[in-house]
Amino acid sequence: MLAFRIVIHSIRQIICNVPAMLRLSWAPVGLHVLAIYGLFNAGERRLLLRNFSDQYPPETAGREVLLLLIFFFLAIWLAVSFHRFILRGEEPPAIPALSRETRSYLTRSVLIVGMIILLVITAPILLVEPVILRWSAGLPGIALGEESAFEKGKASLTGHYWLLFSVAAIVSVIGYIAHTLAALSGLPVLYYIVSNWFPVLLNLSILTTLWGHFVEGRELH
Repeated sequence: MLAFRIVIHSIRQIICNVPAMLRLSWAPVGLHVLAIYGLFNAGERRLLLRNFSDQYPPETAGREVLLLLIFFFLAIWLAVSFHRFILRGEEPPAIPALSRETRSYLTRSVLIVGMIILLVITAPILLVEPVILRWSAGLPGIALGEESAFEKGKASLTGHYWLLFSVAAIVSVIGYIAHTLAALSGLPVLYYIVSNWFPVLLNLSILTTLWGHFVEGRELH
């Protein structure tokens, strides 16, 4: 099944490049941790140990939104170097660059997030995720500086709604299982990584695989 091959290929891109993933991630992760310590007191930092049923205290709502925005920008900062490493073999810099490609990537990502919000209002998220993946498939091309990358990515996945639905469903199941196991472990660091950065790396890898396979014609391994 092609969806499983795409997900397995994407996971292998992470597992087989752990040293590079660490170089890519240390600065964004470090800044995110600093933001948590700067925004929340010791008691509130228990958010790192929350289970699915826990509710955020109303008094922290504004800071939660700010932290979410910081996380979004840090993930974009990491994304461009991730795509360029996987697709072009560029060694990850010690600190990801704030390049022209990063700014273009950020702009397009903000537009996609806006469209996602409008879609989620009218339909269940799992039905919307294939559309999100198709819209986002051009982001790796933007990271590479390709012309018309957004249009190329979207066009390459025309007619593949159910394939993308299957990919999104598999990724959701993997994320749920990983999140549950991390919560049960009682290890704050593991829970933090699995809840925050594992989904980022996996979804970036999925997008990279979609671009590589459907636009560049690369084989899946």
